[in-house]
Amino acid sequence: NSPVRTMFKGQAACIALGLAACSPEPAMSDEDMALLRESAPGISERCLEIVRSDGLEAIPQDVRDCFAMEQPRRYSGYWLTGLETSTYCEERGSDGSCLLDGTLVWLSFDVDTTPRNVPDGVYRIEFTGRRTAAAGSFGHWGSSDYELVVEDLLTLENANSP
Repeated sequence: NSPVRTMFKGQAACIALGLAACSPEPAMSDEDMALLRESAPGISERCLEIVRSDGLEAIPQDVRDCFAMEQPRRYSGYWLTGLETSTYCEERGSDGSCLLDGTLVWLSFDVDTTPRNVPDGVYRIEFTGRRTAAAGSFGHWGSSDYELVVEDLLTLENANSP
């Protein structure tokens, strides 16, 4: 007997006998779910239920599927991209660094707008997109306060020199 066949036989017995106790255990405990709610403010109930039943690996990858987003608007600024980095800012300092007001914004791209073959660096970027409505933990290792999704890329130009 294969493990899958054994699992289906067990489920069939539960259905036939109407045993409520046969329901599968959630993948995440109540304590884990409380921690997730705390570390991901604004996550939707739908995504929380997905995680509770199937684990973190089942969460949708597109932030728009799990978090409230602001209305789409036009953005113009700079995209810093590199190893484990994708930061958006509206202004650069005289040294070429991104001027940040203490808020980090992770820049991601809709599947249809993802630039191809773009080397690491700094780019002038204009686009229409949406930002997460509430601050949280976004991007690589949750290092950014917001996530901004490019939905319509208008311009992308190399801006590596200040």
